Amino acid sequence: MSVRRKRNLEDEDYSQPGPSQRNKKVPFKATSSQRTASDGESDYEPQDYSQSQTVLSQETLNEIINNAVIQILAHNNTMRPFKRSDILHNTKAKGRVANQVMEEVKKKLSDIYGVTLLEVEHQKYILVNPMNKKLEKYIHEQKSPKRDLLGLLLTIIFVNNMQVHEDKLRECLQKVKVDLQDNHPYFGDVNKQIQEFERQMYIVKDYVSSAKGQEKTQPFYVWGIRAKHEISMNSILEVLAKIYDTTLENLPPSLKSIAARYTEPEPMEDFA
Repeated sequence: MSVRRKRNLEDEDYSQPGPSQRNKKVPFKATSSQRTASDGESDYEPQDYSQSQTVLSQETLNEIINNAVIQILAHNNTMRPFKRSDILHNTKAKGRVANQVMEEVKKKLSDIYGVTLLEVEHQKYILVNPMNKKLEKYIHEQKSPKRDLLGLLLTIIFVNNMQVHEDKLRECLQKVKVDLQDNHPYFGDVNKQIQEFERQMYIVKDYVSSAKGQEKTQPFYVWGIRAKHEISMNSILEVLAKIYDTTLENLPPSLKSIAARYTEPEPMEDFA
């Protein structure tokens, strides 16, 4: 090959397709928007929803938190448990953001209102008032048949070593002229009110299983999680001291022993 021919070959622009390449199909890598358009959809740039759905402005978060506090206080009129979804169902707070919101709500309820938001089941809460530890104050400053009945029930459970069988409870109530099956002139429908105390988690009705473990028998009552956080053992002893017409020091040792065992509420399970 001559030198001139060699130089001509070197000078040729191979970046342009030659005659044999012009009609040849070259592999094509479409962009994400082009791929979407080729599928018959509009030209669309995909977004990272994991970011856009969780990142909220501080103003939006504050609004969600304040509205949640208001809703929780409104729910507490019935004193029944409520779900997180009931509080946040119309908001954009999801996943970790919802957890953050509930932590801020819990702090605000404690700092401003002096109440505690307790998670009693997974994403299920109650609002308790740990500042209200005096049973006598709890009953008499909020005088009502329901409060008086609750104080009576909690005291009966307490003196029976924090667990009373239904038959024993009925017997104790009959001693003060209260029948579970009849309307009381002051307390009203006692059985119905006891069921409401169960829903509010002041008391818990449970059962002792039979020997074979197949049937539930012998129903009994214990204090519920709300009572454990709102009523102090010492306040129970003070009420009993008045009933026995004695001082705290002269109460039967068995009662003081019960109070000593149940002074602090049981730690809550972590449902996270």
